[in-house]
Amino acid sequence: MEAHSIDHGHTALGQQTDSSGIHSVEAKLEVETLAASIGLPPETIVELLRMFVSTTWIDLGCIRNGIHTGNLQQVAAAAHSIKGAALSFELHDIASAARQIEMSAHNAAPLDSDEAIDHISLGLLAIERSIDTALRSQS
Repeated sequence: MEAHSIDHGHTALGQQTDSSGIHSVEAKLEVETLAASIGLPPETIVELLRMFVSTTWIDLGCIRNGIHTGNLQQVAAAAHSIKGAALSFELHDIASAARQIEMSAHNAAPLDSDEAIDHISLGLLAIERSIDTALRSQS
């Protein structure tokens, strides 16, 4: 497995590529740095990230449901929502995966979105860990 490390300001992303070329992402969000960048207290950033994570899990459910029922408009709308919210936090990998899903839905292309959905899911899990770390450091 080949490993890559990328630093995007307050978001450090590590990618691993297995022999099939599939990427897995682990995002480490630096809450303090993000708070300073946006100009909000860390507690506010944590709450906004919690809302982002919970809303994104719901949107991923909408994407899965839309794929299952063939409702491409639902898929595109949910992916667009994820993309915009992710960009607000400069989570470019999550936004890029959501954009792939959105574009496939808009173009009525075959929706083999499992990899992109997994990518977003892994990013959300990493953000949840970052939130937990931030809360522990605030205590």
